[in-house]
Amino acid sequence: MSANLLFVDQPVGTGFSNTVNNSFVGDLNEMANQFLSFLDRYVDVFPELLDNDIYSAGESFAGQYIPFIAKDILIKRSMLKLRGLLIGNGWIDPVTHYESYLPFTVAKNLVKANSTFYNDIANDNEKCQQVLSNKVLVLEETCSSILYGIVEC
Repeated sequence: MSANLLFVDQPVGTGFSNTVNNSFVGDLNEMANQFLSFLDRYVDVFPELLDNDIYSAGESFAGQYIPFIAKDILIKRSMLKLRGLLIGNGWIDPVTHYESYLPFTVAKNLVKANSTFYNDIANDNEKCQQVLSNKVLVLEETCSSILYGIVEC
């Protein structure tokens, strides 16, 4: 038995990939379409791989990408044998992620409960929750600053 392993910098403009005229993707649907275009060309070059099972994997923000790509493969390229998804430390629920920073750092003794630093982070967390209650965002600077503050302590 053998397997093939392919790494793809996705979306275009990340990692070692580049774009023409800074034409970065604007949303997850566009990103998934872009990836399907890549797969189409890949299978044109290596048609023998059509018989192989496909597993899509990624980490962090790929928690957003992988499901969109998988959905499009299943709907638009059903001849491909998508068999599974692997997402490590996926960014799939920003609200839960942001809310977990303070309790996690206290539980791991990175921040002492009720210290000045703790109170500063708790205040930032309140601001974050207020921002998120008004709109759903994938990335919110008010909330991201909480983690940056913890890392820098």
